[in-house]
Amino acid sequence: ISLIRILWLLMQVKLMPDNPGGEGSETQEETERLLAEAVKNELLYRAIVIALWTGFRKESIYTLHAKDIDLDARRIHKITKGGKQTTVPITATLAVFLKPLVDRGDWLLPSPVNPGEHISINSDLGFTEACKRAGIEDLRFHDLRHTMATRFFLVTGDIVATGKMLDHRKVTTTQRYINLPGERLGELVDKFDQGGRNE
Repeated sequence: ISLIRILWLLMQVKLMPDNPGGEGSETQEETERLLAEAVKNELLYRAIVIALWTGFRKESIYTLHAKDIDLDARRIHKITKGGKQTTVPITATLAVFLKPLVDRGDWLLPSPVNPGEHISINSDLGFTEACKRAGIEDLRFHDLRHTMATRFFLVTGDIVATGKMLDHRKVTTTQRYINLPGERLGELVDKFDQGGRNE
């Protein structure tokens, strides 16, 4: 499956509601513009896709190796912040995207200057410039973690599962990552009202 086809598939999924506000608040249109700019830089594009579908921190993405990924079980086994071993399930879409990279048996983001090593964890990979070209202001790579958290919660409604995906120990930490848009709260109030009438 081609990189362009993967890009098209990813852009069909609404990653964020429009104008939710707060960190990781890029709209669907902005996410599409960012992906369109990032696809020009293969390593940056890989990093952004992995961030949007796993919620991994930048360091975990930059140091991701093929051996960390079990495509048959659709799991990533990774040592994360604080030296903690974590296992995160991945979607079928992400598994398709990762397969050719895993088949190489190497770092997913190999260093262009040090063969056999992963990219420097201090590298920006051109993220700042891609955001500028996409017309997105004040977006940090870490904000993609917030984007993933908000999207996962809006789709599943499960804050505990969202926290597990982010490897959070406390629900209060996860709550800070979720940017619930006002219109979504209104939908939930209507749902609550309808549920009350059915009793």
